Amino acid sequence: AHRCGDRERMALPRLARLHQELGDRRRAAACYAKVIEQAAPGLGPLRASGSGLSTEVVEALRFVMVFYRETGRLAECEACANQLLDTAGPERDEAKAMLRDLRSASDGRSAGLPGSGVAPDPVLALRMQQR
Repeated sequence: AHRCGDRERMALPRLARLHQELGDRRRAAACYAKVIEQAAPGLGPLRASGSGLSTEVVEALRFVMVFYRETGRLAECEACANQLLDTAGPERDEAKAMLRDLRSASDGRSAGLPGSGVAPDPVLALRMQQR
């Protein structure tokens, strides 16, 4: 359906969820990135305005934010988190926690502290487990 011109734009989010359920996080992230890109054609995958986003786009931003964090793509993670700040609901709180976590990890690395790798925020980790 996605390849055949899905006018309702329902196929791609469903495909992303299916990949996620099957445990293929890389393909799920790729599908979710396309959902974000379709929300803002011509602006790139992470430059859409955060306000007025559909639930599918918010879901996509949340998933790729966590995926980028897990894969070490911190700039992209931060961009997704910043977009989620303009939303309402638990995603906004998760984005705030992610940004705090990214800042503390960055501060630890810049201070040269031993073992200051990227440690997850306990609040964020708890929220991720609950989903």
